[in-house]
Amino acid sequence: MNSCKQNEEPVTNEGPKEIRKDILFSLNAYSCADLMKLKDFRDNEQVYSLLNLLDWCHSNGITGLDPTGYFFPTYTEVPSDEYLENFKNKTAELGITLTGTAIRNNFASPDPKVRAEGVELAKKWIVVASKLGAPAHNYGGIYWAAIDLGIAK
Repeated sequence: MNSCKQNEEPVTNEGPKEIRKDILFSLNAYSCADLMKLKDFRDNEQVYSLLNLLDWCHSNGITGLDPTGYFFPTYTEVPSDEYLENFKNKTAELGITLTGTAIRNNFASPDPKVRAEGVELAKKWIVVASKLGAPAHNYGGIYWAAIDLGIAK
């Protein structure tokens, strides 16, 4: 069971009472995988979104987030520019730094088609990371800086 729990008190945008300025606390969204994967039985829609997770981070003094790609509502497809802009604006409004992002991949598959699909997916999501201003993208523990690869501008 993952450790992200709902607060007993309602989430507000007031933030925590004290924030340590000497430490950047960053959360990888996968740490809340059980909550993030939860679907409403009536319409199969995601119950808790990355936008909700931003509010949770803010209310708990966590000033960094790695929004794992497969918790975006359109994954494996790239979210719209409008969604990405709204997400990025909310991070700025709450004072949260995007520290990276990640996707699910299988670069080690013996099937060349599976590996090629993984590369194409990675290329698309490097662009997403760049649009969000996330400095790195994680592929199974391997971090790549989006700008350094020359794929995203």
